[in-house]
Amino acid sequence: MKRGITIGIVAIALALAGAGILSSFGWHAKTVASGLKDSRTENATGELEQSGLTKLEAANGEQSGLTKLEADDSVFKPIGESAGLQLSVNGAGQLSIYDKRNGVQWRSNPDAEAMSRETVQGHWRGNLQSAFYAEYVDQSLAVLKQQVGNAQELEAQVSFRQMPEGVELMYDLRKIKISFTYIITVKDDYLEVAVPADRIVEAGNYRLTSLWVLPFLGAAQTTADDGYMFVPEGVGAVIPFNNERQLPFRYSTRIYGQDLAVGMTTQESPGALMPVFGMVAGHHAVMGIISEGAYSANVNATPSGLYTTFNWIAPQFIYRQNYYKRTSMFGEGYQLFEKERSLGNSAVRYYFLSGDKADYVGMAAVYRNYLMETEGLKRIQGAGDELPLDLQLLGGDLEPGLFKRSFVSMTTFDQAREIVKKLKGSGIGRMNVSYLGWSQNGLHGSQPKRFPAEQGLGGNDGLKRLVDEVQRLGDRFYLMNDYTVAYSKKNGFNPRVDAVRDIDGRVVEQQQPFGNRFSLVNRSTMHYIRPRLAMDYMTEDLEKYKQLGIDGLAFDGLASYLFSDYSPSERNTRKDTADIYKDMLKKAQETLGQAIVSNGYAYALGHTDHIRSLPIEANYELLAEKTVPFYPIALHGLVSYSGNPGNLRNENRLEFLKSLEYGAVPSYLLTYEDSSLLDDTLSRGIYSSRFDVWIGSMTKEVQQMNEALGDVQDQLIVGHAEVAPGVFATTYERGKTILVNYNSSPYIKDGLQVQPLDFIVLKGGKSG
Repeated sequence: MKRGITIGIVAIALALAGAGILSSFGWHAKTVASGLKDSRTENATGELEQSGLTKLEAANGEQSGLTKLEADDSVFKPIGESAGLQLSVNGAGQLSIYDKRNGVQWRSNPDAEAMSRETVQGHWRGNLQSAFYAEYVDQSLAVLKQQVGNAQELEAQVSFRQMPEGVELMYDLRKIKISFTYIITVKDDYLEVAVPADRIVEAGNYRLTSLWVLPFLGAAQTTADDGYMFVPEGVGAVIPFNNERQLPFRYSTRIYGQDLAVGMTTQESPGALMPVFGMVAGHHAVMGIISEGAYSANVNATPSGLYTTFNWIAPQFIYRQNYYKRTSMFGEGYQLFEKERSLGNSAVRYYFLSGDKADYVGMAAVYRNYLMETEGLKRIQGAGDELPLDLQLLGGDLEPGLFKRSFVSMTTFDQAREIVKKLKGSGIGRMNVSYLGWSQNGLHGSQPKRFPAEQGLGGNDGLKRLVDEVQRLGDRFYLMNDYTVAYSKKNGFNPRVDAVRDIDGRVVEQQQPFGNRFSLVNRSTMHYIRPRLAMDYMTEDLEKYKQLGIDGLAFDGLASYLFSDYSPSERNTRKDTADIYKDMLKKAQETLGQAIVSNGYAYALGHTDHIRSLPIEANYELLAEKTVPFYPIALHGLVSYSGNPGNLRNENRLEFLKSLEYGAVPSYLLTYEDSSLLDDTLSRGIYSSRFDVWIGSMTKEVQQMNEALGDVQDQLIVGHAEVAPGVFATTYERGKTILVNYNSSPYIKDGLQVQPLDFIVLKGGKSG
């Protein structure tokens, strides 16, 4: 087996090969992989000494100043060490990381052996040998055209300063008079590469627009079927090395979606939910977590055959966003870049995995630990053996009329009480009840003002009776709100002052038609509320929520889309906006008890009790077409989650099975009246919701999910695999396994049988 990846095998592997162990798997000591090198060979060039790290002294013994590295990329100098890792650098600013735990050698760039098989020349060959990929513009030109460059093309000179836990590497790009610094910290199980904003210097006419950090760390020169690139598409997806459908483009996604204030009028994609990526090649893997700067970062994955023979994946930090500046009402204009850098500090943690941990399951476990360490996530306590139904009830919405809009009642507060009692009588146990469309004029009515509750539903008194009834039955009650948007210019909301503005200074708005008809009259205008004003609106409402006695708030928007705000009175970056949203979640928890979010951007996890509408359905991205449950594996046992409501699924049976495979909580969105009444409202997408139509099938589904998952809701997922084409197994820490068959024929093996489009539960290796 011949493949080239930029990691290396060590003397341990040679010893195993000598004993005949590795050869039994078809491995050979010399050709395990080009780039997997015996560490004793590295010692011959002075790179590493296994007995310990040799200190690299600065010139004249002074550690306070930067010292230029010799322009020799063939010799690596030891420069940092922890209990688990050793770091070396060469004159080109490339890195070599020796994992002392397993003897694997990693390189930030392909080694000479791998490069000898690379046929590409020119710009892309230079990229392969560079520790960065820079994009920039010449601000002295009348028309700004983004240019790209690598270390060789930009005449990079590298200097270093030793630190107690690593090294500072400064890259001086002399051709364009821009310099930046990597501050590299070596920890026991990861390497962190930070790019501090105050160490970026732009001395001439050129301005940095983006920086790709260590783009070829872990790059794999292979088309074999023993690896893949992991990307944060949906809840997670992989791009196999042996992708038969070679496409003429790379995969690219923006962490936390596109910025609505920069050239976007609609949010077409939620973007990446989490700031992670990874590469798996054979028995080794590298995983990246963007620990700073994720709000202005992309993850880009490039398959072999596109530009080079390598599969490679990297973070791209955006320092200046490009946008289209309109010069007329007819859409004419030109492209610009921001004048000032909008991104602060950025950093990436790189974790190195081997053996049975070198896959997306092992990566998810690393991310889980990271979330527990940095976001304070803790194990779920007191969950019991019964899943709570995530029940959403819709009160009402507005529809257009001849002279004015009128309120359409779908579920009054008294009718909601009837629904809850009938569900209890049908056999459904625990429920978390959320009520949406409860405020003045319903779901898309008089926001941002909420109170008093819509009189057509029963007013504040009727709402209070509903809250009391749900809690009397032993369940929790939440009110759903979206404090990020406004649908009314009444109640003191003035878009010119209170709405988010885009990078060109215009108010950001979206025109939404009622029903299937669109006209200047028959439409609603949605504005995005300035972040600090959103906090003010929620704070103003908290005391009223407290008087109702609700258990918490369910938020749309706070973890579903993210934007900058270029309002002249107060500029907010996307990080500023996210920080405000996190404070809102924290305040809701402290005041009321709990907070629920939709979609589930990772920045909200520290103050979230449940994620609703997590996108666990099938993925249709052209390159990252194979979905994996990375996010559910990282979250299960820490934060509960549910997918699309069962009555709103696109593919009912498949999405039900996916919920079981991914360990989700059952979810339904119901109304008392028939959903056809919503045809001329903004809620027309709720196409089947009448509770008495769904109560039978819903009760059966909830009972099935309870039997399968009720006793593992507080457990971690420790295993997930495709055991046969279309058959997936999810294993929990105490041994229970859910086996799901998505095929049209039975799955039969070793005495087990799973019917088509069905599942079984295995307890300790036996079906239950």
